[in-house]
Amino acid sequence: MASSTVFEYFPGNEGGTYNAATGTAYFVSKFSPQYELLWTSYYGGNGFYQEPWAMAVKNTTAGPEIYVVGQTSNDDQYTTAPPGAYYDSIPALTAQGCIAKYNETGELTWATYFGNGQATINGAAIDANNNLVITGTSNGGLPVPDVQPVGSTYLPHGVASDAFVAQFDEDDGLRWSTYLPGSSLDYGKSIQVLEGGLVVCGNTTSPDFPTVFYGGSAYFRDTLQGVETFVAIFNGADSLVSSTFFGGSGDDATGFGRSALEVVMTV
Repeated sequence: MASSTVFEYFPGNEGGTYNAATGTAYFVSKFSPQYELLWTSYYGGNGFYQEPWAMAVKNTTAGPEIYVVGQTSNDDQYTTAPPGAYYDSIPALTAQGCIAKYNETGELTWATYFGNGQATINGAAIDANNNLVITGTSNGGLPVPDVQPVGSTYLPHGVASDAFVAQFDEDDGLRWSTYLPGSSLDYGKSIQVLEGGLVVCGNTTSPDFPTVFYGGSAYFRDTLQGVETFVAIFNGADSLVSSTFFGGSGDDATGFGRSALEVVMTV
């Protein structure tokens, strides 16, 4: 469980990691199968804004690893990086994407800013290779690896706020990233793992948002009708193989910047 708070003392914060805050902080709490509170990690800084928007859990031989992603205005906080992990210690002037990782006892093991500009991370998942994948929105400056995976899709930044997707390796190093750009506003909201790939959902007002027809009887629409939902699918090689608008003839979002939109997979 994760959320934000302005309170310095919180139930269970004698365990986990505790960072005092002069502004807003977030907390992460773990419960046992019997609903016993095991620990709370409290992470704060000097900014007025800190929101955890998503969590993902990676299972490893050493125990579960808990990722918390979101947005922060703190400029004194994300300063922890083990060898090999992506690390950006420079915050944005306003608000910046952020990633933090905890081990199963609540110890903070990785913390970094992400986006190199005004950005937010709205969704997180663990892919088929047991690595972190994220989606969100960036106004530019998305980190890009020096060498992208062979066959992967890379689309450059558009005009305004663009959706993005990023993937990390087993050491939390940045492996792959791309924008999903248009000429207006594009927000990545949710990401989930498909068998052999990823599905990303969000909202857009860009008539030129990248669309791709998968083929056959796959659903496809490439005409914008107001504020649209989009559904984009990447294969196991990180190549964009399907992308479509989805929704009705009116706007398909409320509170466009942070409306709820979630992908749920069924079998």
